[in-house]
Amino acid sequence: MTLKPLTTLAFLGLACLLASGCASTQTKRKVDNPPVPLTPEERREAAIKDFEQRRSTLQYDAALSRWNLGDIKGCESMLVSLLERNPHDRQSRRLLADVCLERTDLAAAESHLRILLEQDADDAQSHHSLGLLLEEAGRREESLRHLDRAAELAPDNELYALSRDASRQQSKIARDSKPASR
Repeated sequence: MTLKPLTTLAFLGLACLLASGCASTQTKRKVDNPPVPLTPEERREAAIKDFEQRRSTLQYDAALSRWNLGDIKGCESMLVSLLERNPHDRQSRRLLADVCLERTDLAAAESHLRILLEQDADDAQSHHSLGLLLEEAGRREESLRHLDRAAELAPDNELYALSRDASRQQSKIARDSKPASR
């Protein structure tokens, strides 16, 4: 069977078209509407929001640097100032809870951790930290609830599982060592 030259040419053209993919075909592209220009007030608000975000990031970084240098008071001062402006800054509140623990102010650290859990009840790290704090304060039952929850929320986190298991073991030892009441 011989192909006519025109058929052969058409066949080769089709093969080239298929080999080159869709990029070689001409299609009409839908032109998106150009963005609507912002009003001066909207630009001003966007600039302020951007400034505040950058300011918070830089202030957190400075507080973290002070923490790493051992300047606990300086770190705390910066974090308190940042949280006054932005009370929902989770990383700053978490670091402030650590600062409070460093100062052995368990009540303040507990308060910050509970605020974090109010903002996000499924925050495994805050449940874990609060569980450890409550255990340190001798509130084992409440501690176990938070350690269990942390391990449940992050089942792949070995530290959370080990903390929970160690706390359960300590509770069992404490229960077993109590003299029987008559």
